[in-house]
Amino acid sequence: MVIDAKDLPLSAAQREAVARKERQLRAAVEEGLGLADDGPQRYSVRDLKAFQIALAIYRRAQTAFEAGHPVTAALRRLLDHLSVGCHRLERQDKAEAYRARLH
Repeated sequence: MVIDAKDLPLSAAQREAVARKERQLRAAVEEGLGLADDGPQRYSVRDLKAFQIALAIYRRAQTAFEAGHPVTAALRRLLDHLSVGCHRLERQDKAEAYRARLH
């Protein structure tokens, strides 16, 4: 039997610790995405370091494996997910989408 952590009773201090960790994670994701509170910024998915690294690996995989190989297909899906996440309109939606992918 597995008990989900969210189903356990928490003290006020524990709830605050969880909330603090969530705020820290959200801030880290937003900082990593280059988001600021001073209005919308214009950037491309190609500005994301994760996209740059994944794209280089994807291109090498295309030359190393035949078309349709599971490795290249998985890397392509990764690039697609990064692109969708990068271009979400609302900062909160973007942070939540990336946080959901961490779990």
